Amino acid sequence: AQYKFENAVVLTNKDGLPSREVRAIVQSPDGFIWIGTGDGLCRFDGTEFKIFQYDQSNPHSIIDNRIWNLTADSQHVWIGTQVGVSRLDLASEKFYNYQFDEKGVRDTIFKDGEQQIRSLLRGRDGEIWVGTRNFGVARYVPATDQFEMYRGEQKEAALYFTRSHGIHSILSLEQHRTNDSIIWAGTILGLLEINKYSKTVRYHAFNVDLPEKERWGNVFRRTYHHADGRLYAGGWGEPLFAYDPETGTVEQVVPRNTFPGFENTLGIDRIGEKSPEEIWVSMGAGLMALRTDTRELTFWKKNDEQTYNVALIDDQDRIWSTSNQGLHLYDPVMQQFSTYSFEALNGAYGGYAFQTFSTVQDGYFNVAARNAIGIFHFDPASKNWSMTPFPKEFLDEGGSANPAAICPSPNGEWWLSVGSKLLVYSPEKKEIRAAPFQPVVEQPRLRSLLWDHRGRLWIIASLTEILRWDPRTGAVREFRKELLADEGDLDAPVPEQLFEDSRGNIWFKRHTGMGYYDQEKDSIFLFLNARDPDKVFVNVHNFTEDKLGHIWVSGGEGWLGRIDTAHPEKGVIERISLNEKFGDFIGSPYDLKTDRSGIIWGWTNNWILRIDPLERSFERFSFQYGQEDPDFFELSIMHTGELVFCGDTKMTITHPRELTRNKELPQPYLTGVNILERPLDLDVAPNRLEQMSLKHWENFFSFDFSAKGFTLGSENHFRYRLLDFEEEWIDARNRRFANYTNVPGGDYVFQLQAANNEGIWNPEILEIPVHIDTAWWLTWTFRISFLILVLLIGYQLYRYRINQIRKEEKLKTSF
Repeated sequence: AQYKFENAVVLTNKDGLPSREVRAIVQSPDGFIWIGTGDGLCRFDGTEFKIFQYDQSNPHSIIDNRIWNLTADSQHVWIGTQVGVSRLDLASEKFYNYQFDEKGVRDTIFKDGEQQIRSLLRGRDGEIWVGTRNFGVARYVPATDQFEMYRGEQKEAALYFTRSHGIHSILSLEQHRTNDSIIWAGTILGLLEINKYSKTVRYHAFNVDLPEKERWGNVFRRTYHHADGRLYAGGWGEPLFAYDPETGTVEQVVPRNTFPGFENTLGIDRIGEKSPEEIWVSMGAGLMALRTDTRELTFWKKNDEQTYNVALIDDQDRIWSTSNQGLHLYDPVMQQFSTYSFEALNGAYGGYAFQTFSTVQDGYFNVAARNAIGIFHFDPASKNWSMTPFPKEFLDEGGSANPAAICPSPNGEWWLSVGSKLLVYSPEKKEIRAAPFQPVVEQPRLRSLLWDHRGRLWIIASLTEILRWDPRTGAVREFRKELLADEGDLDAPVPEQLFEDSRGNIWFKRHTGMGYYDQEKDSIFLFLNARDPDKVFVNVHNFTEDKLGHIWVSGGEGWLGRIDTAHPEKGVIERISLNEKFGDFIGSPYDLKTDRSGIIWGWTNNWILRIDPLERSFERFSFQYGQEDPDFFELSIMHTGELVFCGDTKMTITHPRELTRNKELPQPYLTGVNILERPLDLDVAPNRLEQMSLKHWENFFSFDFSAKGFTLGSENHFRYRLLDFEEEWIDARNRRFANYTNVPGGDYVFQLQAANNEGIWNPEILEIPVHIDTAWWLTWTFRISFLILVLLIGYQLYRYRINQIRKEEKLKTSF
């Protein structure tokens, strides 16, 4: 994969982190991102942070807030801190803490600064290894909840180093690439080779024939065992080096080439795999990618206002980078656009880019801007700007020029209009000069230029006329009356947007309609909305032609029209509502352009449109994936295929192959359960809850929820329902809780579903069975018993009454 370190999503304490100092990061198998900071542990789901910090009153809190490293499995997160190791049980969210001495785990926990944990490793078999500051390596034994210690022989280190105790100071841990029995432990005095099956520790020291202070290759602060069989390593004051287990030797790794600004500085911060042939190396000066076979530098990013490294690449190819300035997330989906500004070259004038164009001669992307002192050139390879200045005679009193239009000429030069003048820009000579033809117009307002395929120049010269100049004959033809609706038309036609179709007809928009010059008939024909409402839109924006010979025209209110170039007299023969195509209002395209493959591209305030005329398919791509403010003036397609949008003092570049939608499906989970507006005390973490049983008086309850999703996670939305209590989904949108009141006793299933910012629903639905006891007076047993009791009472009353009547009859008989 090709990675960009642009458009980072930056997370700091302002966003919910307890500290800007981010030291470690890991993704657990359930998808959560765990972040170790200088002031606590965080669980991040893409939107919400859950913070875990030391609590003196809670024996099951984390041992210390100063976190150095992390690793995780499906049941636990392991945290290396300043004073020991913490194991977080994900089911109960309880921490279990450990400190070490030479023999193993201490019986008592002390706040001891000598207990710093400098490395953690989860082996391929799931075993947890801990690198301590002073006591060697510890391997966790789950059966006994204890650790088994591995230590090098200090007397071996004493043969080569004065401070031989450093053999027990473990800086890094790495498993052998192919031999699962071997664990590499990097120290400040060489390398330990641990065989976990034979339980032996072998010590390796290097360059021992050199004076002690010059023995490079012995500080293994960071290690990584690559596919080429070498263990790559580096320390604080040394460049990158590699240990070859086959020969038992180390060698310095120096790139054979360089990049602009490359500095092979000392101090290695991280090493990891980029591909089977490449490694990432984070250094003091920046981040490089290096081919290990050829030692060629393939990527370089110099540290500037932020530090670049590759701390984690998740399952969506997002790069997470740690630093003292917060956590930086480089999301490929959010990197579809790159913006570059020419403002620094334009001095105090600012400028407003109105058109971009590419020149094959030099490969540059060029910007014509208003209120500018020149034409600006962008080199897409180096990302550098240059400028060809306007001659002073073409600048206004304020010292800048205001070109209004630019177009390519048949000889490869570009013609542009500045005020009442025509200028020519030569890409080869990098110069701007006066054009050989200057129009003579009473009230000049040169607005649009077009060289047709016959080599004639068309000029919209004012609000009321179009000129055509033939350089071969010098003839100038004026179109003025032809632009009027009729002889009595007093409104200015305001022609704009010259466009030539494949049959040589010249199209243009005008006030309340459009028109075209018919090449065969040598005449202009108009379509005005007042008299031809079925053939034209009220507002026409622009034109483009597909490979089928159809002109596509943009109208207002989200409409597109299609014109058949074989029958231009019919005007718009088909109308297409983009709002109906996409199911919501997206507005009208401000621009339409056709690329070399025949695909039509356009843009609105929020969307890029892709239209395949052959397949009659319509797609849209959001600007929110890397472009915060899509305030553009024009879209151009470069000769190399890029789509370039310009406006203000910048241009924004994307490529059709980079455009995509967010396909990540958020995974919903519970963050809490409340009974009668109070948190329910659960035996497990809310996100691990599988079912819930409530008493009959607990039938006023609510669920708090969120979702794991890291691309625009704040825009995820939800729907939920309580099956057998309600059948229809309740759309929660961005709300993250569900309330239920007076729910009758019974068995239900709470269902929760999440959708991403594109409105794509995750088909996997979270389901939590909910049982609510029925109040005893509402149970069938009570009801039946009560009914029997009532019947018995009734029967007894009946018997009593009958007996009374009989007694009365007996008394009457007696008298």
